[in-house]
Amino acid sequence: MKWQFEEFPKSLVETEVTQRDQFRNDDVDLADTLVRETVQNSLDARAGKGQSGQEAVKVRFAFLDGDRAPDLEYIEELFDQEYRDHAEAAGIELGSIDFGHPRAIVIEDFGTNGLLGNPLEKGDDDFSDFWRRHGISHKSGERRGRWGLGKLVFSTSSLLRAFFGLTIRAGDETPFLMGQTVLSMHKLGNRQYPAHTHFSKVSQNAANQGLRIPITDSSFVNRFSEVFRLKRGGRPGLSLVIPFPHSDLERGKTIEAAIRHYFIPILRGQLVLEFDDLVLDKTNLKDCASQHLKPGSIRDMEALFSFVLEAENPKTQLISIDERWYRNDLEKAFQPGELEKLRRSFANGELVGVRFPIDIVRKDGKIEKTEVRGYLKKPAQLSRGQDYYVRSGITVPQESKFGHRNALGLLIADAPAISAFLGDAENPAHTLWIGNAEKVQRNYKGAKDRVTAIKKCLVNLHDLLAQAVEEKAEEALLYFFWTPGTGARPRQGKGEKTLLPTTPPATSPELFQISPIDGGFTVHPRKGLTADRLPLRASIKVAYDVEEGNPFRLWSEYDFNFEKKGDACIETHEVDVTCANNTLNCTFNKPESKISVTGLDSNRDLIIKVEVEVEEEQ
Repeated sequence: MKWQFEEFPKSLVETEVTQRDQFRNDDVDLADTLVRETVQNSLDARAGKGQSGQEAVKVRFAFLDGDRAPDLEYIEELFDQEYRDHAEAAGIELGSIDFGHPRAIVIEDFGTNGLLGNPLEKGDDDFSDFWRRHGISHKSGERRGRWGLGKLVFSTSSLLRAFFGLTIRAGDETPFLMGQTVLSMHKLGNRQYPAHTHFSKVSQNAANQGLRIPITDSSFVNRFSEVFRLKRGGRPGLSLVIPFPHSDLERGKTIEAAIRHYFIPILRGQLVLEFDDLVLDKTNLKDCASQHLKPGSIRDMEALFSFVLEAENPKTQLISIDERWYRNDLEKAFQPGELEKLRRSFANGELVGVRFPIDIVRKDGKIEKTEVRGYLKKPAQLSRGQDYYVRSGITVPQESKFGHRNALGLLIADAPAISAFLGDAENPAHTLWIGNAEKVQRNYKGAKDRVTAIKKCLVNLHDLLAQAVEEKAEEALLYFFWTPGTGARPRQGKGEKTLLPTTPPATSPELFQISPIDGGFTVHPRKGLTADRLPLRASIKVAYDVEEGNPFRLWSEYDFNFEKKGDACIETHEVDVTCANNTLNCTFNKPESKISVTGLDSNRDLIIKVEVEVEEEQ
């Protein structure tokens, strides 16, 4: 067994691995993506799915360093001179890696089925998808993965771009060990090599000649397990080893990421996490969160955790509404008297729950009746609204919209049919539902309308119930009317009190007027802008507001793209305009010039920045 570097055939088209930025960039932390991907895979592989009395999935993170570090000689055997030559040829700076002090992260799951399938053949199964495919996945249904790209985070997490995996499949005690490196296309001597290579054996079987197959030799597997302190012990599941992890993958960050992304399945008793000697489960989640999270990471934590537990209590009553709710006015979907009853409960700070039934129509005409469940509560002294969207245990964070809707919201989609439908609508990072995503459009009829309705149902329900709630909030509009020069933008965290500006902000000679309209905005010159200053060029940059971070940096083409037909309707009067992603480059020719944009999501707040290009800045 060794690294199986094989020359790239000259007959094939050269391809490069270009998706690493999805897992590590200015907006996405590597610890977040590593935790999300590993726990997602483990929940997907949960043993005994659908059976009563299921045990929680356990995922163990071990950080091997110092006196628990892997054996130096063994590491040098794994990464021999041949590997180092290829790594250096692929642009890895070996001089920055301290080979004299080996480190590793071990991630093991228990209560799972391991990588199912025949390891000795190439098939459409978990084993081949994990080790032998990139950008292709056979996951479907309520399983969380879809794109076949998530595993790229494991090699990305290693300074050597390599990782190992040992799996034991349910019903078979044989351990199967393989390794993989994802370098880049590179040349060594006069030969060119592909990005992917395995640490494995090579099949000599006539039917699978040349296939990279796992190592099963007991002495080698036992030595590997001993060096990396695995606790597999013959139990089904998957053990991953990431050698020389990036320095920012330290224990504290992974604990914080795990709590932020998976507190809901932990509270529901579906997941237990272990970080070295710390066991994190539903009994100590609150204490661990208080100890390990940065202030403000989860706002109003006590109220939020209580809300999730109350929502998931089997005794919680839910109102079922008419199945035509997503085609008509939501208010008309309630039985007479039900809506007023819910409004009173919501106003009194009680939890309300609603079943949203929905028909999912496959392209073959098969109709599946399914549902999502929505929960709302308005606890007293809540500092800021929070809404969570959960599909099969994984949160979809970019769907959060509440912000200044001062309530807690939870939408659960865990029935098989709706999980499969929304899974096909997710982006590769599983952070957003997209109605016109390729997979959901390929597999279902009327997908966009249904995805849009599900995305908005919690917000629409809140707005319907909040009509009866009146309260005095003297600083409620401060966030909206905050202006530069008056201090940091207001964010009302727990225990914080936003200070009112003591002096009015300085005025500025703004040249353009921005006005909201249904589903968009208009921009036109102010009355004081005379014809002698025209034409005037300006760029209009647009993004949806976000709770944390820079909305323009977090803009995604999945939000909208002005270059794409159908994403927005742009109407102009005496304006020349060109589009670039989320920016409109305009030339205003006359005082009555105007540009109007509609078709954007009316449930999300827009941030609009106008920058004059030829005049003095406004």
